[in-house]
Amino acid sequence: MDEIENSVAGTGEPVSEIDQLQLANRDLQDQLAATRRELESARASERLVRESRWWRLGLALKNRRNVLFALRHPIWAVKTLAGFRTRRGRLGRGARTSSATTARQWLAGVSAEPRIPEDLWIAGIFDDELSRALEPDCNLITFRPDNWQANLEGRRPHLLLVESAERGNDGSWEYRIGSAPHADAAGLQDLRELIDWCRANGTPTVFWFTGPIGSVERFSEAAALFDHVVATEPNAALRLQRSGELRAATVLVVPPGAQPAVSSPIGAALASDTCTILPPSETTEAFEQLLGAAQTFGLTIYAGEGSDGPENAAVTFVDPHALERAPAKHAVYVNGEGAGLPARVLQAAASGAAVVSVPNPVLKDALGAAVTVARTTEEAKEAIEGLLSDDARRAAIRGAGLRTVLSKHTMRHRIAALARTAGFTVDEGFDVRFAALVLAANARDAETIGRRLSSQTNVAEILVGTPEPVPPQQVTEGEGLLVRVVHQEPSSSESDRWRGLAAVAGSRWVVPMVADGDAAPVNDLLLAQRFARADVIGLGEAFAFTEAVDPASAVARRDVVAARGWPPSPEWARAGVRLFTLPR
Repeated sequence: MDEIENSVAGTGEPVSEIDQLQLANRDLQDQLAATRRELESARASERLVRESRWWRLGLALKNRRNVLFALRHPIWAVKTLAGFRTRRGRLGRGARTSSATTARQWLAGVSAEPRIPEDLWIAGIFDDELSRALEPDCNLITFRPDNWQANLEGRRPHLLLVESAERGNDGSWEYRIGSAPHADAAGLQDLRELIDWCRANGTPTVFWFTGPIGSVERFSEAAALFDHVVATEPNAALRLQRSGELRAATVLVVPPGAQPAVSSPIGAALASDTCTILPPSETTEAFEQLLGAAQTFGLTIYAGEGSDGPENAAVTFVDPHALERAPAKHAVYVNGEGAGLPARVLQAAASGAAVVSVPNPVLKDALGAAVTVARTTEEAKEAIEGLLSDDARRAAIRGAGLRTVLSKHTMRHRIAALARTAGFTVDEGFDVRFAALVLAANARDAETIGRRLSSQTNVAEILVGTPEPVPPQQVTEGEGLLVRVVHQEPSSSESDRWRGLAAVAGSRWVVPMVADGDAAPVNDLLLAQRFARADVIGLGEAFAFTEAVDPASAVARRDVVAARGWPPSPEWARAGVRLFTLPR
């Protein structure tokens, strides 16, 4: 050891600190490789045990929770020992699952079919931008070509999702997805082996084409391997469909989505100027006209470091990761993409910027009044000037854009669409449904209160607390809405009564309301939790975390109200409860 510290291979030359660290790292890597070999050997032995017939029978009996079941059903026991399929569990569309495979998946920890995006375990290959967008709303399993099997054996995914990635998973899958004049691209062998494993283990496979339409042919060979194929825009989907024989019956369209955890109005300092992000394709004449109009009011053109910018314009190059937050610094975002639903526009609207765009029917249909279309330089100047000079109009358009993106075009919605493509039923709106909590003077008011609140969008249940005895018919259910009247002790404080109602609510979010109150702002408040990640959200002067909110117009997490009661006090923030406000 002393010789290593003082010289290299007996040369007598001094070793720097970096060299020492590199040598130590090499030793650690050798130890890690040996440990991995031991682990693989242990896993192989474990798989042999799990494939045994008596193991299958024992696990099946455990799942049945009745040892006498096998005695009463000898044919079932024989089939289980033989490894035949004994139940119709579906792990993905088209999966053929033996009892042994079912046993292995149960042991690996895969639960019942996912119900919300956060339940999904997605194994996949993505470029950095898509990986960052997916990660907050689901569970990702990423891997290299040399370790994918070890990663997937440890946690069986619900589906495999592969993007048309140029590099994929920090560059480890470069040349292994798209066709290219490179040795690693020949036959896409690594990708084929991965898909064959998924198919053998009942894991649905989905290919998501996210690149420019000109690169369709490069990824058509990969797309042909997957059970399901989707593309971000219709023209790309059509070209993939015509590119050759696909395993998938059809190519569906799943457009890009915004990730509110990254693109949001929190901390946005909107200057009274405009900005744009250079589109991936060449600029059109219509876009040049918009840029010319925007320069009159101040224009910042952004591009990722390393990309090419137009020779006749000053471009601000930033880290590619910072592009998603760039529009939050400006009042108006200028869009030059005339086809599909541009991800940059969704990110700009989610950041609070108003959008002026070249004609784009798909974008206009998706965002409606939140997008102002300009066909000429004069129209563009008029639209930008109107937005910059009229604060109320700009605020209304910003609000409409933010509301539309959060309710229809986030990554939660895209994850749910991909899951449905693979055969799962996933509810992307679970996080914006709430329980209405109402304190009533008597039980007779409960029915009236229930009817009034039942028209409120996203209300999942209504709980009415009253100090009077509750009549026998205390729970009514009509059109899927639960109305429950809860008897509360007359001596209980108002805060305790709120706490008691929240304790029996089944929704993640609750809205404490007075009997004659209005729940009008609730939907916007609940949508805001997709970017605010707060415990209590109310109306205020800005998008900001605060120490106090107006309890008359606020929503709160059920567990917070069940533990602390209502209304919130300044001590809540000091105790770690996150309070957030939206502009009125």
